[in-house]
Amino acid sequence: MSPDVFDIEEDLRRTSTAATRFSNDPSREHAQRLDETLKLLISATNAVQRVGGLRLTTATCLSELLPLCPVLLTNPDVGDGTLKHLAQFLYNLGIHNVSLRRYMSSELELCASLWQALRISLRDQADPDVLMSLIKLFQVLTYENCVVLGPWANDLISFLIQEVIREPEPEWLPFATAILCNLTVRSKNAGARIRKSSNYRPFSKKLLHFLQHDSRLVVVSCLVLVGYLAVKLRDVVYAPANLSMTFKCVFNVLAIGEAPLTRHVACDLLKRMLISETPTVSSQPLPTSTGRELATYSDFAECIQKVSGLLLTLDPLLEESGKILELLTSLCSLQNLRSAVCQAILHWRSSGGELISPISVLSKTACLPVSNSMDAQTPIRALRLLNILLKEAVDMDRHVADYIPALRLVQIVEENVKTDLDTGSPNAGTRCQRIAEGLRLAEVLSRDDEIRATLLGVTSSQLCGHLAQCQFLTNPVSEYMSRPPQARTDPLPEWSEHGTSIVLALFLLLNSLKDSSKPHKEQYWKLLRDARLVPFLAFALTSGHHQQVFNALYVLFHCAQIDEFDRRGLADMVASNVIERQLKWKHAVAASLDTSRENRRSTDSEVLTEKAETSNRVSSVLDDVVNQLGNGLENRTQPSASLVASLEEKIAKLQAQLTSREASLLHAERMQRYATSGESEPLFLRTENEKLTDRNRILEADLSDALAAKEVLVEENRKEMQITAQFRQACREMTDKFERASSLALEKQAKNEELMLDKKILTDDLAESRRQTAERDTEILAKNEKLGSLEVELAANKRKATAANKQLEDCERRLATVNSDAEQRIEGIRKMYENERQLEKKAVDAERAGLEAIIRELREKANAAEAENLKNAVELEKMKSVWKEVMKIGQGL
Repeated sequence: MSPDVFDIEEDLRRTSTAATRFSNDPSREHAQRLDETLKLLISATNAVQRVGGLRLTTATCLSELLPLCPVLLTNPDVGDGTLKHLAQFLYNLGIHNVSLRRYMSSELELCASLWQALRISLRDQADPDVLMSLIKLFQVLTYENCVVLGPWANDLISFLIQEVIREPEPEWLPFATAILCNLTVRSKNAGARIRKSSNYRPFSKKLLHFLQHDSRLVVVSCLVLVGYLAVKLRDVVYAPANLSMTFKCVFNVLAIGEAPLTRHVACDLLKRMLISETPTVSSQPLPTSTGRELATYSDFAECIQKVSGLLLTLDPLLEESGKILELLTSLCSLQNLRSAVCQAILHWRSSGGELISPISVLSKTACLPVSNSMDAQTPIRALRLLNILLKEAVDMDRHVADYIPALRLVQIVEENVKTDLDTGSPNAGTRCQRIAEGLRLAEVLSRDDEIRATLLGVTSSQLCGHLAQCQFLTNPVSEYMSRPPQARTDPLPEWSEHGTSIVLALFLLLNSLKDSSKPHKEQYWKLLRDARLVPFLAFALTSGHHQQVFNALYVLFHCAQIDEFDRRGLADMVASNVIERQLKWKHAVAASLDTSRENRRSTDSEVLTEKAETSNRVSSVLDDVVNQLGNGLENRTQPSASLVASLEEKIAKLQAQLTSREASLLHAERMQRYATSGESEPLFLRTENEKLTDRNRILEADLSDALAAKEVLVEENRKEMQITAQFRQACREMTDKFERASSLALEKQAKNEELMLDKKILTDDLAESRRQTAERDTEILAKNEKLGSLEVELAANKRKATAANKQLEDCERRLATVNSDAEQRIEGIRKMYENERQLEKKAVDAERAGLEAIIRELREKANAAEAENLKNAVELEKMKSVWKEVMKIGQGL
C-alpha cells in the first residue's frame, strides 16, 4: 500500500468519526468539524494515484464512511457547504475508482438519496454550486450498467427534460444531457418514460439544435439520444449520405474530449455504431450496417491516428486509457476494419514533433506492474493490441524491428512471461492472462527471421518446460476433470481457465520454434506425449471460450501424430463434462420449479421402495428431534423457539408425506380392484395394501408423538421466555452503564482530538508565520536590490543630462556664429555693390544674378541652421522632461 493511501486512510478515519458524531448529534460544532474534514478529504482524493488503490474492505475506514453518506445526503441539518463538499468527495471516488463507483450505484443505491438531496436543494433554492456538484455526481453514478433504478428515476427524468428545454441554458446543461443519455442506454423503461413526457416534442427539437452545441459532451449525448429516441431524426443523422460526417464528429469528440466521461460516451457510441450486438455462433464479431463501409471513408485513417495519438498524452492509470485500448481492440476484431486500423496505427506520423508513437506507448504500458491504483486489464489490453498490430506487420512481410527495437520487444516478452504466479493471490487470474499474452506475442515474433534468434534465448526450452509443469502441478483442472460428474461440486477458481490458456499458448509457441531449435523440438514432443495434457484439452474443448476451443482443436490435430495418445480418456472427460452440465441444468430446473420427488414417481415399485426409505428417514428425524429436545432442555444451548419452528416444519413434512401415502394407498386399492376383475396378482396387491395401512398407522403414531412433543416445547418456551425477559432487563441495565461509560470515553477522546487539532492548527500557524517572515525578508532584499539599480540608473541619467546641456550650449554657439557670419557677408557684399555700381553698370545684370544666387545659398544655410537649432531645442526639451522624471523617481525613492 502506497504512502498516499495511508494518508487517505487517516483522512477517511477522521471524516468517518466526524460523520458518526454529526449523525448522532447534529450540533454546529460537529457540523463544522465534518465540513473541515470533508475539505481535507476532497484535496486528498483529487488524483487517481491516491484514489485508484482504495478498496471497500473491513480493513479500511471507507467501509464505515460510505454507508453514512446516504444518511448525510438526506439529513436536513446538513448545510449547503457541507452538502457540496460531500458530493465533491463522492464524485472524486466515482470518477477515479470504478469498483467504488459500481458499489455506490448498485449495492449502496446512492442515487435515491442523491435525488432526495437534489430535490430539497431545488426547493430551498440552494446555491448553484451545490446543484452543480449533485448533478455531476448523478452523471458519474448513472454511467454504470449496474445502477439500481427506482421511483426516483421518473422524477429525475422530468426534472432533466425541463432543464434541457429551459431558456436560457443552465450551466449544468452538459451534465443533464449526459444523465439522460446514461439512463436511456441502461434502461428501455427510461427511454419510454422520456418519450411519454409531455415535454417530449420541444425536447426532440432541442436535440436537433444541440447537435451544433459548443459543448462536446452535449453533442455526443444528443447523438446517443437521437439513436434511441428520435426515429425521424435518427434516419437523417445516421443516413448513408450523412454517416461519414457523423463518424467524423464522434471521432473528433473522442480525440479532443472535454468534460469527464465525454470520451467514455464517445467510445461506447462508436462500438454500438460499428459492432453488431446480435448474438451469433461465430466468435468473430460482425460489423453493423453503418460500419461496413467505414474503412472506405477518406478521413478514416486520420481519425484512427488521432484516437491512437491519445495514448501519448493520457495517463495509463486513467479509465480513459482503458477505454481507448478497448475501442481500438474492438475495431481490430472486425475483419473488414482490422487491416485499415492496424495500418493507420503502424504508420502514425506526429504532427507536433513527438519522438514517440502509439506503438511505443503500448510497449511501455504492456510492461507496467500490476498495482491497486490501475485497472489490471489495462496492461493486458495494451499487450493484446500490440499482438494484433505486430501480427499485421508480420503478415505483410514487414520486420517488427521497423516499429519497435528488437531488444525492447524481447524485453516485453521476458517481463510478461516471467511474471511471478501466486495461485493464492487475488490477482492470480490477471497474472495468468499476462503470461498467456506474452507467449502469444512470442509466437508472433517467432515468425520474424531477424528476431527469432534473440527470442530463443528468452523463451528457452527450460522456461517452457517450467511453465508447463507449473500448470500441470498447480492448476486444479487436472484433478477436477478426473473426478466423476457427480463429485464436481466445488467450482474451479477463476485463474484456472486462464492457466489453461497458458498451456495452449505455450504449445503454439513450441510448434513455431521447433524447426529452429532442437531443445524446443524435444520439449514440443515431450508436451505432446504428456498424459497430463488431456484434462486441459478436455476442459478447453467443453468449457473454454471460442479462442480456447480453436487452439485446443489445433493442439488435438498435432496430438494425432502420437499413437499412444489417450483418445479414449479425452472422450470420457469431454463426455463427463457434458454430463456435468446436464446435471447442473437439471438441478437448476428442479430448484426453480420446486418439484418434489413424490410427484415424479412412475411405478409402484418405486413408490414402495421410497416409502420404506421415507419411513426410516422420518424415524431418524424424530429420534434426532427428541435428542435435541433433551439436550436443549438440559443444556439450553438452543432456544426453544427455534426447536418449535423446526419441529413444526418436520410435522408439516410428515403431514405432506402422510397425504402422499394416502394417495398411494388409494392407488393400491384401485389396483387391487382391477386385479380382482382380471388375472393379476391379488395376493401381492393385498399384501402391499396391508403394508401401506401399517405404514399409515405408524405415521399417525409418529405424528401424535410429535404433537405431544410440541406441547411440551410450548410450555418450556413459555418458561424460557420469562427467564429471557429477566435476562433482557439485566442486559438493558448493563447496556445503559456501558453507554454512559462509552459516552464519557468518547467525550474524552473528542477533547483529546480537539486538543490535537488545536496543536496542529497552532503548529500550522507558526509555520505559516515563519514562512511569511521569510517571504518578507526576501521581499526587502529584492527591494534593496531594486533601489540600488535605480540609483545606478539615476546617476547614468544625470550624466546623460549633463552631456545634453553641453550639446545644447554647443548648438547655441554654432547658431550665433552662423548668424554673425551671414550678417558680415551680407554687409560686405552690399558695400561692394555700392562702390562698384557706377563702374560696372554694364555688368549689373550678371553681378545681380550672381548675388541672388549667393543670397539663395546663404538663405538655405540659414534655414538649415534654424532647423538644426529647432531640433536642438526639441532635444533639449526632451532632456529636460527626462531630467524631471528622473528627479521624481529620485524623490520617490
